[in-house]
Amino acid sequence: MKFLFFLLFTLCSHCLEIRPTENGYQVRPAEESLPLLLRYRRKTPNARQFSEPRWLEETSSRIEFLQPLGDEEAVLEVLSFRYEFVSTLKNFGSGAGQVRDPTSISRDEFGHIYIVDRAQDSISKFSSSLNWLNTFGGFEWDRTDTADGDSFSNLTEARFDSPFDIACTGRLSCYVTDMRNHRVAELDLDGNFIRELRPRNAFDEPTSAAVTAENDLIVLDSRNDRIQVFNSLRRPLHYIGGYGTQSERLSRPLDFALVHHNQLVVIDSGNRQIKLFGTNGHFEASIPMPNPEVQRICSVESSGMLLLMERNSPPRTYSPNLKPLKNILPAELKAALDCVELPSGRLLILHSNPPGISTLNPVWSVSHHALEVSTGP
Repeated sequence: MKFLFFLLFTLCSHCLEIRPTENGYQVRPAEESLPLLLRYRRKTPNARQFSEPRWLEETSSRIEFLQPLGDEEAVLEVLSFRYEFVSTLKNFGSGAGQVRDPTSISRDEFGHIYIVDRAQDSISKFSSSLNWLNTFGGFEWDRTDTADGDSFSNLTEARFDSPFDIACTGRLSCYVTDMRNHRVAELDLDGNFIRELRPRNAFDEPTSAAVTAENDLIVLDSRNDRIQVFNSLRRPLHYIGGYGTQSERLSRPLDFALVHHNQLVVIDSGNRQIKLFGTNGHFEASIPMPNPEVQRICSVESSGMLLLMERNSPPRTYSPNLKPLKNILPAELKAALDCVELPSGRLLILHSNPPGISTLNPVWSVSHHALEVSTGP
């Protein structure tokens, strides 16, 4: 008969109960000392990598780790962290590297940082240490906008009318949502125009954009109340939403964020919901909007943590399955608009009042615990 020792340990005042189950382990908190991230792996030569981190959000929750019972060991990694300020770059203005109305921040595969400035119809490029490199763009209106909607625009350069977001592919290019020109433009990493994604009638004021690990492109088509998904060849795959009050529909969507396994979390402002959609676009869950001041959402890639950003308050933090977390961000951080995580783990927060970028550093507490599996009579 096989059995697993019951374990109870404390980590930095975080108390966890680890119990055997029929197929593995069950981990649940014993005290109000959250949030925690847990990762797990079997202690065998062929299992060197830890699983994806999973949030333990509340005392009523528990996490199951599957483990074939046998004469083996497993390792549970417990992570607790918070963010602290490192510096703030205040760059309001119209000079080199300055912005007046920032809307989004992103990075490419080389660590360059891009900030979209809607007021100046431009995009500024910075090094990973936030030294300004160059700015491209400038205003130009598509004068053929009232012509045949099946045609492309007459814009053949990186010129914009109220750009909103930039999403880099990891393949030497980025996509910019050119909102008032109703188009999505592909640029190289120096801001040179490559092509338009689709004819103008494909979008009505596109705003947020993201590229998945599989190189699919996702675009929020705001005035059409939907999110469009394109494959790696930029052919339409499917769309999410369309106007309505049903759970799978959207009304005045403001923003979306990608979380683990290409799930989408969407701010559905017209229906006052935060909604979770699966990789195939099917509705999975929702929670009420906590505040009508919610304006943007972003995710932290390494942990899947979601930041729900409000106009006059610090961001609220959620797990990928929309469970609220204790806020681990500095309380003085307000008017946040967007975020991007650097390979170092540092978090850049773009904020609007005043326009600038705050750099946050994660402070981690990590421990590893062996879970012994024994064979008995």
